[in-house]
Amino acid sequence: MAPRGASKRAAKQEDGDSPAAAAEGSAAAPSPPKGEAAAQPPAKRARKASQPAEREASPAAARAEKEEEEAAAGAREAEAADAQEEQQQQQQGKGKGRKAPSAANPKLRAASGRGGKARAAEGAAGGAEGKEESEEEAAAGGAQEAADGGGGGDSPRGVRYFLMKSEPEEFSLDQLAGRPEQTSCWEGVRNAQARNLMRSMRLGDMAFFYHSSCKVPAVVGVVRVVREAYPDHTAFDNSSKYFDPRSSPSAPKWWMVDVQLVRRLARPVPLADIRAEAARRGGPLADMVLINRSRLSVQPVTHEQWERILQMER
Repeated sequence: MAPRGASKRAAKQEDGDSPAAAAEGSAAAPSPPKGEAAAQPPAKRARKASQPAEREASPAAARAEKEEEEAAAGAREAEAADAQEEQQQQQQGKGKGRKAPSAANPKLRAASGRGGKARAAEGAAGGAEGKEESEEEAAAGGAQEAADGGGGGDSPRGVRYFLMKSEPEEFSLDQLAGRPEQTSCWEGVRNAQARNLMRSMRLGDMAFFYHSSCKVPAVVGVVRVVREAYPDHTAFDNSSKYFDPRSSPSAPKWWMVDVQLVRRLARPVPLADIRAEAARRGGPLADMVLINRSRLSVQPVTHEQWERILQMER
């Protein structure tokens, strides 16, 4: 039996684990060429150099994403603004930017006037005119007035034109003709938009005298403004049916003008004829306030509409 140490050495030699075998294996393994060994570090540097490029690409992508988000937010804001503008336009198209007068709310008169001079056709309570209109409604009415043509239609001569309604039972063209110098004040208007139109009138402006709330509503005459707007004193008189406690001499709420008869029309022009003419395409009466907002007691009239009505009297 061989010694234990010798057998171990023999086993190591057989397995190639001896120092000599290790030396031989080391000597037998070929060393890599110098060129290849030198090429390895640049490859590592190349990989390192590519990393900053990747890091640079990441901020660029972030910026692009941010720009897309900002663009989307801007588009949403623009859509919201467009929707709001469209809603405002729709509200203005209704007349006063608020709920239109209706039978459910008879206090909101669409027109008033000289008690009889353009009394509101809808829901008059106890003969009183529409005195319940708020200042907010008045402002909205002024905005719609501008949309409807402002303070009357201009002519080449600078004269502006209007239409003024009066109930013949209260104040007719014949009564105006019977006044001294065929002149009268136009009191009793209690609608803010009609008031604003009268306040815009200037000396020499012209208006159609229109009989309303009668069997045959019609344009019956022509009047001229001979005194510009001044406070309506009937609003201060508590015995008058036009009395308004909100109006005072120091802070008048309602105004009136003086008009003088120019002439009667050769033939009254009925509302029915005006409507028929307005139905024709391309005619100037299609946009006439009398057709589209018939209850307003004082209305602007364009020069073209004025001339067409005068042609219809013949």
